[in-house]
Amino acid sequence: MARTVYALFAGIDAYPAPVRPLNGCVNDVTRMRDLLGARVTGASDRFEPRLLVNEQVTRQGLIDAWRRHLGQAGPSDVALFYYSGHGSQEEAPPEFWDFDPDHLNETLVCYDSRLPGGWDLADKELAQLIAEVAANGPHFTVVLDCCHSGSGTRDSDEVTPRQEMADSRTRPIATYIVTPEQVAGLHGQRQGVANPAMPWASIGQGQHVLLAACRPEETAKETWFPGDSGMEKRGAFSYYLEDTLKSGAGLSYRDLFMRVSALVQTKVPDQSPQLEATHPEDLAQPFLGGAVQPGPRYFTLSPTAPNGWLIDGGALHGLPQPHGKETTGLAIFPLLTEPGGLRKLSNAIGQGLVTEVYSGQSQVTASRFDAAPLDRSTTYKAVVTSLPLPPLAVAFEGDEPALDLVRLALLTISMDGTPSLLVREDGLAQAEYRLLAEDDRFRICRMADAWTLAVDTPAFTTASAQLVAQRLEHIARWVSAARLVNPTSNLAPNAVQLAVFRERDGAELELLDTTSGLRLEYEQVDGGWRWPRIQVRLRNTNSAQRFFCMLLDLPETFSVYTGLLPRGGVWLESQGQTGDEAWATVLVHDRLRKTIDAYVPDALFQQQIEVMAKSGKKVEEVKVRDILKLIVSTDEADATSLQQGDLPVTFTRSLLCAVPMRPNSLNRLMARVHTRAFLVAPANDEDIHDWTTLEVAMTVERPAEATIVV
Repeated sequence: MARTVYALFAGIDAYPAPVRPLNGCVNDVTRMRDLLGARVTGASDRFEPRLLVNEQVTRQGLIDAWRRHLGQAGPSDVALFYYSGHGSQEEAPPEFWDFDPDHLNETLVCYDSRLPGGWDLADKELAQLIAEVAANGPHFTVVLDCCHSGSGTRDSDEVTPRQEMADSRTRPIATYIVTPEQVAGLHGQRQGVANPAMPWASIGQGQHVLLAACRPEETAKETWFPGDSGMEKRGAFSYYLEDTLKSGAGLSYRDLFMRVSALVQTKVPDQSPQLEATHPEDLAQPFLGGAVQPGPRYFTLSPTAPNGWLIDGGALHGLPQPHGKETTGLAIFPLLTEPGGLRKLSNAIGQGLVTEVYSGQSQVTASRFDAAPLDRSTTYKAVVTSLPLPPLAVAFEGDEPALDLVRLALLTISMDGTPSLLVREDGLAQAEYRLLAEDDRFRICRMADAWTLAVDTPAFTTASAQLVAQRLEHIARWVSAARLVNPTSNLAPNAVQLAVFRERDGAELELLDTTSGLRLEYEQVDGGWRWPRIQVRLRNTNSAQRFFCMLLDLPETFSVYTGLLPRGGVWLESQGQTGDEAWATVLVHDRLRKTIDAYVPDALFQQQIEVMAKSGKKVEEVKVRDILKLIVSTDEADATSLQQGDLPVTFTRSLLCAVPMRPNSLNRLMARVHTRAFLVAPANDEDIHDWTTLEVAMTVERPAEATIVV
């Protein structure tokens, strides 16, 4: 059936005064438009984008473009509205108070919203626009990369919140494109319907799926990310949404969002993306109803003048840019090789290395194993066998003699006395982490973080500089493990289901929704407080294939714990077979148990209470965050190679038994997380196995008054 994807993109950087300008919103919408233009490639699908940027996104211009462009979408079509810019609030008129317990509208700040005579686009108006399009029956998705409410994040050149001050003007009811009676019909009732955890979820009952950048008490942030021609400002939510779509087309909204939410939290603090749907069953559908096509199982290698080679895959297909010697490796096969034969390296006739990645193509150096030149009168098939692991970019600031001690330590830190392959010094715009030397102390922290995640090392000595270098490599390994992903995987994202249950006294296990991550709170019991207890189950949902599964716990203290499954990983048999599910376990008093305690350590709790109190801020709760990362492979791999402890205060016991490493691409990649060693080409008798990942972000909240734990 013919299907058209009607997409309206609106991005605003150059706001006129008094609204603060932004820097990454136009990048967000243009990059997503380009990605969808390349990936909406079904035989009968059409992609019809409309892009509005800066002064084009006036309030009336946005309304008109919405009605004219998205209004074309019919029952078999897809409609997408993608907004990147400031979010805010405004005083709601009394006629809307039944729908807003706080008497505030959630709003999108248009280009002319704060100019004389201008107004924001309120949530009620967005609801009306959604209802008009939804009435025609398309698959409808709304993406909002903006702030809703809340404050308190650091504003700097590196990290900027997308939140504008609330509009305190009294807005006449006549300026709205929707009446109170229409709002009552849109929401189906005349009482407060706002979800306090998700205010934009109240934007109406026209059937749609909503992806939003953050919770109401948080801010959506933009910072520096790698682009096609260097570093560029992007919204953290938009960047990881695009990145995940590149590496996993066909993902359901739930699976897509789980990874986006987890990765956003590795990059910026206090931002938890949210996902809602008017019909919850829509969350099991693929993004945009499946209009985004999966990447190819192989690429076509073709000659190009004068003596080079190109593959028909690039950044839009998830291929990363090379970083020095770190680049994408390819196995080259004859053009007539059948799909099954592409999994056997013994059938390969040569190998290639990607030298430059463009949007839809990549430059390659290619050669035959027998040193004979490739035939430039024909084409070949190329399969990815390895991926680059770029070093962690760190900005050095402060006392130069002290920093020189760290530079010297990094030059000889490898076991053979050679420079670090895990860490590189870079400028502020390119760096993810900062090393600050001042007050006779080294401090390591994320560029996007405040002091809460700092790792401090006292004294400007050679010994402390060597310890700092070791800690930088430790953090680099954690970052690589957290972001480990296979952009060329063809495995179904839900091939193995990860389910998390909370234990309740006197009741069965409570299945938790992991879509937007987990928020686990302490509860009061018998005059004290008790931390939450969970169980984690893995289940093979594939009826024909067995998978090897590894489960990592990645807390923000930079440890990588691989002991949740015996020997670091287990085989799950195909669906319906004995052994098609497994439960995570922990070792407690020399016994394995399925109950996992999710708690805030007392020492960390007291430390954060004291630091926050000294800053004059009211402390309501202390939070710690983890990422649960599931790695699913068609072959056995050794997750224990990723194991490492915390920095610098906590200790985790683990259940580890070494297993022989099999020579496959996933094992080689995990080994390189620790060393970045440029390994030799794979053996010709090696099979090419597929693998993929799934992430769940988990936050544990301990109230400030929870000093007695039972």
